[in-house]
Amino acid sequence: MDKKSNSYICRECEKIVNPEFRYWEMSEWRENTDGSSYLHEWSGSTAYCRECKRIVKTKREWYIQDWGDEHFGTYFGWFIISILLSISGIFFSDFGYEIFSSIVCFSGLLIFIFSTIFMEIGK
Repeated sequence: MDKKSNSYICRECEKIVNPEFRYWEMSEWRENTDGSSYLHEWSGSTAYCRECKRIVKTKREWYIQDWGDEHFGTYFGWFIISILLSISGIFFSDFGYEIFSSIVCFSGLLIFIFSTIFMEIGK
């Protein structure tokens, strides 16, 4: 990749910046399945703009965040529709509509699968 695609962009200053990295460490006590506990530690870094002190990201990171913000409602709606179709299909089977119930459940499953595939393709 070239330098321009890996550079950090500040949306507050609206320019490409050389970020200041702040490193952090965290730890917490966790419990194993046998009841014993252990200390889990991890660390990382966050890039900040040197001028306005806001978090900066690469062009790709901003694109992924914007795509998620823009399309969340659409795919969440399709997810809810698929769940409702599957539940209503199960409900119809209790009243003797097995064929209709199967079609409704299958369509709910297809909507769920295809909306998941299209959500991943869009990224």
